[in-house]
Amino acid sequence: MMAKNIPSIQVIKNSINTKYIVLVLFCVFLNYTGYSQNDKLTIEEVFQKVKETYESKSKYAFNVKYELFKDHQTIEVTEFYTGKVIKDQGELYSKIKNTEFIQLNEAYLKINHDEKAMLYTEQALNEQTHQLVDLTAFLSYFEKTSVSLNKDIYICELTSKNISLLPYSKVVTYINADDFTIKKQLLYLLNPSVFKESNGKSVTSNPRLEITFSNFNSQNINSANTFSLLKYISISNNEIKPSNNLKAYQLINATKN
Repeated sequence: MMAKNIPSIQVIKNSINTKYIVLVLFCVFLNYTGYSQNDKLTIEEVFQKVKETYESKSKYAFNVKYELFKDHQTIEVTEFYTGKVIKDQGELYSKIKNTEFIQLNEAYLKINHDEKAMLYTEQALNEQTHQLVDLTAFLSYFEKTSVSLNKDIYICELTSKNISLLPYSKVVTYINADDFTIKKQLLYLLNPSVFKESNGKSVTSNPRLEITFSNFNSQNINSANTFSLLKYISISNNEIKPSNNLKAYQLINATKN
């Protein structure tokens, strides 16, 4: 479901870029060690508790909603995606719209259902993922940081330097104070994008991406099928092919490169 003014495909690629989402997911994998309403925590302490919360769970799952706005102030949604994240021990599954990312112990897969294409590699990406899940590692990239407690929500705001390696001018993260799970993120993108309005006129502006996390669950998660390699590929005589349910897809075996 999308709002009336839908940006071009190129705008979507520039704005809701998967590398931006991956960068966002460093906070998605941010746990709980006990909390008192009287505690006055620094932003580093809040992020550390969030990190500990997610890392302490051997399994969890939650839903994600992505909403793109054409500028930093508007309330009209121009693009809408849904997604999901599942963690099981050291394995990780995430879905953004119609693209799946599966990090298994023995392999990594990316499946684009729109393009009917899949990437396979035996190279583990766990080390890179762990670098991204720790938000405290990114604090040095931001010039200003602040944290406030509004009722039961921590509001953590990070403002980037004038010259930054990050694609955002500001990131605002809302964190549940009772269990230190992430509720919502607002990302103010630095790079302008061109949006086409309903009258056909092109408008250049800096988009805003809002990501909402919901239905966090760390109990009774049945993910065995999700993390079964044979669900996605078949191996015969050392030849790797898409599984039967994905047999129409093109498979790129990056392990050979």
